[in-house]
Amino acid sequence: MRGLREKKEATKGNTLEVDKLRALLNTLEGGNEEVSKTVHLGLISELRFKVEALERGYEVYDPASPVSKADLVIRKAPHRPLLVQVKRAHQSPSSGWRFLCCSVHPGKGAVHYRRRDFDVYAIHVDDGESHSFAFWPVANLYGRQSLTWHPGRGNPALNNWELLEEE
Repeated sequence: MRGLREKKEATKGNTLEVDKLRALLNTLEGGNEEVSKTVHLGLISELRFKVEALERGYEVYDPASPVSKADLVIRKAPHRPLLVQVKRAHQSPSSGWRFLCCSVHPGKGAVHYRRRDFDVYAIHVDDGESHSFAFWPVANLYGRQSLTWHPGRGNPALNNWELLEEE
């Protein structure tokens, strides 16, 4: 039973990776193939994170397993490697930023992450003119489906990269 469940998870992971690659190819080649907007925007957030992390001196790696809950692995000597989940935030009606704290699967609904799936959430904020990241310790988000966040109101600030070096 366990092997079958792992095989199904691997198939779902492979499908997501294929969707991400199609979105990337579609963007790079200017093709007309339709890719879900969510997958497309998620890919953009991950690519922006990779670029910014590299510019800040981090080594950036993609997990070898398509079923990994972490989107990326980053490392900056002498600190330990960190597993990162990148999420895109959307402007909320309350002038804050709303983001998912779980993954959503068709037919399954919200699937909450478990401890040790990754070390930190990297929340991507893109207001149309500029983009930023804010980092949240995973423990602060367990059990939630989504969160509306107002930077500076007792919550993490934008571009709080120093948090990664405290881990």
